[in-house]
Amino acid sequence: MPFPSLPRTRMRGIKFAGFMLLAATGTALHSQNASPVVDGFNPNPNGIVNSIVLQPDGKILMGGYFTQVQPEGNPLVGRSYIARLNHDGSVDTSFSPSANGVVRAIALQPNGQIIVGGEFTTFQGTGSSTQVTSNYIARLNADGTLDPTFNLNANGVVYAIAVEPNGPPAHDVELKGPPDWFIDNPHLKPYGLVDVPLTYDPPVSDAAPLNFVREDAPEKPDYVRCWAQPEPARKLVNLENIPVLVVTSEASYHAPYDHCTVRYLAQAGVKSTHVRLPDIGIHGNGHMMMLEKNSDQIATFLETWFTNHGM
Repeated sequence: MPFPSLPRTRMRGIKFAGFMLLAATGTALHSQNASPVVDGFNPNPNGIVNSIVLQPDGKILMGGYFTQVQPEGNPLVGRSYIARLNHDGSVDTSFSPSANGVVRAIALQPNGQIIVGGEFTTFQGTGSSTQVTSNYIARLNADGTLDPTFNLNANGVVYAIAVEPNGPPAHDVELKGPPDWFIDNPHLKPYGLVDVPLTYDPPVSDAAPLNFVREDAPEKPDYVRCWAQPEPARKLVNLENIPVLVVTSEASYHAPYDHCTVRYLAQAGVKSTHVRLPDIGIHGNGHMMMLEKNSDQIATFLETWFTNHGM
């Protein structure tokens, strides 16, 4: 969304050297070669910043072409293509991973892990002296150490990363194999479906968090056990009058738990339609149904549903 004309005018003629901080209106607070410094925020990297992610604790992840950072009034700090800043723009010295090439994308997972993509082929975690082969994408733990279980070994540069809102309410699900098959990720979603704030009635707050109860047994042997709110359930008031369609394909990893999301929405006052594609004669699809050979058949179904619901 474009900024109002006044902040855009203020920003005109300022030379941005990779990083700046904007006020809520879009006004540039500071950048290299711009003066005066309004609040002391000047990380001053020596190269372009491609990606910025704000952590829930206020710290700032950034990745790009830079190899060093020299915040306002502080000594030079070497940081190879990725760094984490404190809220005031100083370098978080506890976080010191390094890549051997440009970082182009960063995404933060709900559990605090950090996915990094770019032009690199090796990555070195915080506290390590070893460069580990990580072709174009890697995952870091919250402290910057490398997650050795994550190695996708991509065959080309990663330019963008998005963390899909995933899993049933309360906890994401991890596959563990027989005999139990599923285990809850320990991270609790504070707003039920997601980590970001949602408007409930009564409101959710630190003093009045959401609580959850789990069903005793799954609906079917290959389904997960769903989490729900205890009654009386709080309502998602801003979603009550919005048509919601949940589509689950036959071989999607969502198949064991999408029904939990539908139940949670219904309990929170949101009417939704859940369609499993095999039930309407569409078979053989994985999660990426938009890329598969029968995608036109699925698109036709979606278009018809949207039209029938005035969308």
